[in-house]
Amino acid sequence: MSTNEENEDKFIPLYETLRPEKKKKKSGKKKEHLNDDSKVYSFSELEQIIEVARIVGTNYQGKNTLWKNEANHRYYLYLNYSNKLSEYRKVCDTVGEYGTPEYVTFATRAYYDEHYTVIIRDRALLTLSIM
Repeated sequence: MSTNEENEDKFIPLYETLRPEKKKKKSGKKKEHLNDDSKVYSFSELEQIIEVARIVGTNYQGKNTLWKNEANHRYYLYLNYSNKLSEYRKVCDTVGEYGTPEYVTFATRAYYDEHYTVIIRDRALLTLSIM
């Protein structure tokens, strides 16, 4: 077999390489996947966050951090996904009733750490719920 014939055998048409592969069906329990792992809500007053924290109480086990932007005097509550989708959604719904949702990227947390003042790290809602 010549070199050209060997290359022709290895040739894969472009349409075949670009078409999506068929996914294998997984057996067992279906897991819901959350596309966004974190959310941020802003508040004009600390009292709003304390009220939300009292409602949520100890029901939320995910990490959550509170920052203050000294320039605009707003508070930013960063909620991490808590491994319990229903719990996370419920907390986000409750917090969303009091706060304003903010745009989140992969760099949001680092930006807040650099430019804002950390008020409570990792356990903001729990800490504020007992105040």
